[in-house]
Amino acid sequence: MEGGGGDEKAEVVLERTLGADEPKHYDEDGVYCRRVRFHQVDLSEGKIKSNCFPSMLNRIGDGAVVRSDGGPSVYLIGGLTRRDQTCEPIDGARSYVVYYKCGCRLDLQKEEEGRVWEQIDLPIKNRFIPFCASLFGKLYEFGFRCLHTPEVFDPSVGFWKELSPLPPELVGCRVSDGGVISDPPNSRLLVHLYEGTLYALYPGSGEWQRIGSMLHWRYRNVVLVDNVLYIHDFKSRVFLYAYDVARRQQLKVTWSSKKYEYNNGYRVKVTKYEFDAMFYVGGGHFRMATWSPCDGDEGTTSSASTMFFKFKVDRPNSGLHIVCSPVDIQCHDIQNTIKVTGLLLL
Repeated sequence: MEGGGGDEKAEVVLERTLGADEPKHYDEDGVYCRRVRFHQVDLSEGKIKSNCFPSMLNRIGDGAVVRSDGGPSVYLIGGLTRRDQTCEPIDGARSYVVYYKCGCRLDLQKEEEGRVWEQIDLPIKNRFIPFCASLFGKLYEFGFRCLHTPEVFDPSVGFWKELSPLPPELVGCRVSDGGVISDPPNSRLLVHLYEGTLYALYPGSGEWQRIGSMLHWRYRNVVLVDNVLYIHDFKSRVFLYAYDVARRQQLKVTWSSKKYEYNNGYRVKVTKYEFDAMFYVGGGHFRMATWSPCDGDEGTTSSASTMFFKFKVDRPNSGLHIVCSPVDIQCHDIQNTIKVTGLLLL
């Protein structure tokens, strides 16, 4: 990553939240339906745009939120919490109320006033919380916890279909949290198994290739940049784990400082936090994000505070040593919010 590591990207993060300012909605079974809202945080400008996408009511789980690498579009997929659960809207629902039904898409290329959530076809086998990733505009889904025959969603076709069956040695294997990573430069998807093995799937041929073993994979925040996997491990002393996929070798990680100092002299030890998301924003820079509730009247939660930590990674001479340096911290409050349920780099 020496010499910049690519162009800087727009640092705009989408936050999916549960609203706190709506009257409660219940379905015919008495199940509470939550108001889901979407907000954009522009970290380059330090600004928040509330309710940037249409809100929706949701009576199931949160599901996965994925940005397509071709389009672009934002997808919400899955969320069922039990096998007999359905995704139908409440009886008598008003036509202008959007209900999340286990799979939808929003086209970011449309003008803001024309953006709507469009229902899409549901995965064939797994409608819980799928492990999925986008590659060349298509979505690939690998199951929930246990690996199953991969499925692909092609938006030009409009439905999911299964790919080639799994090799016998992979049937029933458990997938790590965050263990499905898109690798466009190599036209493949990386899949990490809970027992430590890293595989690559080449969708064009259906071939699976064993890459190596990575035992140090305990958390879901994983980013692939220039053939290096970066894994946020808040319990380890170095806070970040790096693995060169091409060399099949762990890299040494050190920090120039584990504290960020504000202009007023106040210092924050960033490595004490467990972050909920990590993104690569270009130029060798990464962002980590976490949130915490803010107490309102009588101990209720009225807003959520999101902290974004930026740091730079240098790899001198493309060697075996990674040096991380704190760059910036931003904090933004999202009003009328009881919980942040998803963070996505747009």
